[in-house]
Amino acid sequence: MSFLSSLFTSLPSSFPYTLSSPRPVSFACTTWQLYEAVHKPTSEACTALTFDKRKGNASVAANAIKRWKTVRHPGIVRVKDVAETEQMIYVALEKISILAECIESACTNQEVMLHGLYQIGRTNQFINESCEMILGTLSTSTIFVTTAGEWRLGIMELLSSPKEDHPLLNVINHNHNNHTGFASSSSLVLALGSPERCITNAVVIK
Repeated sequence: MSFLSSLFTSLPSSFPYTLSSPRPVSFACTTWQLYEAVHKPTSEACTALTFDKRKGNASVAANAIKRWKTVRHPGIVRVKDVAETEQMIYVALEKISILAECIESACTNQEVMLHGLYQIGRTNQFINESCEMILGTLSTSTIFVTTAGEWRLGIMELLSSPKEDHPLLNVINHNHNNHTGFASSSSLVLALGSPERCITNAVVIK
């Protein structure tokens, strides 16, 4: 209760949202708090993420914010607002669920699952070919599902360009060498809940 009271009293005025039902969520390199949220001026339901810079890799979180702001595509989760203080990062997103946590409802049949994979593949193709960037990690924990059932790329914390002198590329290369969540334009590896539902080398249609 003291944590919630501290959080709510410290929300910046530039972040006009009411937050509830917090829980930790871990992505590739960072752990955020995920909330049910409501935009105060419009009463629109959405999702919020908060990151404590004192308890995690702030440079990786900052890269996620940078990419959310600069890389836009229908297949990337829609970010409504971002606010930062000296200690915290606050992000408001469209209303989403994390694929890893709603796998049964998000993959009701093979057609739905393949459509979701196709959406993610096309978005990753855009990142690789149009943006000339590498996502760095792709898993059911970094894919979000909207209320309409659309699959979106969510966490951008390891999104980097080979042309940049960027320390995050070291992390990406480590993931690639160990075959853990590396995303390329030609294949996706998504562990969909169980070995029987693991789809390997789902070719992106060009």
